Parts: sequence; C-alpha cells; structure tokens
Amino acid sequence: MNFAPSPTQALVLWRLLFTGEQPPQSRLRPALSHKDRRALVAAGLLEAERRGRVTHLVPSDQAWDWALAHLDAPLPRSVHAGPVLQCVLAKLQTLMRAYDIPLAEVVGGARPGAAPRRRPHATGPAASAELIPLVRVACLRLSGGRTNARVRLTALRAALLHVGRTALDDALLAMERGGDVVLMTLDNPAERKPADERAALHVAGETRHLVYLAR
Repeated sequence: MNFAPSPTQALVLWRLLFTGEQPPQSRLRPALSHKDRRALVAAGLLEAERRGRVTHLVPSDQAWDWALAHLDAPLPRSVHAGPVLQCVLAKLQTLMRAYDIPLAEVVGGARPGAAPRRRPHATGPAASAELIPLVRVACLRLSGGRTNARVRLTALRAALLHVGRTALDDALLAMERGGDVVLMTLDNPAERKPADERAALHVAGETRHLVYLAR
C-alpha cells in the first residue's frame, strides 16, 4: 500500500480498531476533514456503510493489515489518544492473563534462552459463562447501547480479539440457547463482504453473520 495515513488519520484508525466503534462520520473522533475521510476510504482502510440516512465508518480488513505492519506509526498530541491507550492496555491485560504472559516479557523482552509461555483460552460451558457478560457489553457498545439491534459478527470478533474464535463461538451458542441473543444470516448478498463470510458462525449447516442482543 502506497498510502501513508497522517498522524491524525492513524489515530482515527487506532480508535476504531481498538474500541470497536462504528460511528457516524459526523461523530468521528478526532474529527477529520471530508478530504481526509475520503482518502482513508479510497485507500481501502475504512468502509463507508449507509445505515438508514446516516453513513457510518467501519475499519476494513486492510486496516487490520496496516495496523499490524505499523504499530509504531507516529500519532499526534491529542486528547483523543488517551481513551485509545486505555483501551489498548485493557486488551493487553486480558491477553496477557489469558496466555500467562508476564508484563516484563512484553516491556523488556523475553529473558535470554527462555521460551515464551502460552496458555490457550479456555473453552467449554464454564468458560462460556464467564465470557457472556463480556460479549453482552461488546454488543451494546457496538450497537450504541441498543438491544434488538444488529451487530455484525465481524465487528464483534474485532472488538473481542483477545477471545479465541472457538471460545467466542461457544459463548454465542450458549447465549442463543439461553435466549440472550439471536444469530441471523445477512440475507442481502449486496451487504455481505468477504470479512462477513470469514467471521461467520456456522450452525447446523447455516451461516450466521449477525448477532441481535435480547432485552
């Protein structure tokens, strides 16, 4: 990719990627000019999704690829950087606990000759019960606090990156059995993107792309 986001554009990408927000473009923080928003969309880093009469901005698969290759991208001095850092640290803490990674290993690197420790995220009924509140909070954040509003599985997985795919699938299926969520198919082919298919959950031979949180 030849396009290089400005520091402010990079901060916008970090915020959307790490918080899971999909705001209307008028509420994007930090605010971007029309030209800068269009540049991110044209570069394939953001997708403009029309929802009713409002256009929302959603990070694309390319945005995740860019982020992985540019974790050291320069950022502006901005009050909007604080919430992003807090979100990153919270996700880092959850990941370190799940895989038993010492903070010293992250900050200072592994000790010479020491093999990094890894403990896979637990699965099963007990693990699903622990994850259900986390899934519910993530769904509410992605839906703007609304229940019975659709949340794309691709967005939910991005918001819960520290949760293994199998563990998240188990939790969602447990929630559906308990009447906490309804898993639905994105019926309109024009709305389905490759990311939706990759994130889909397959239940009894049917593909589910959306989560509706019950009241």
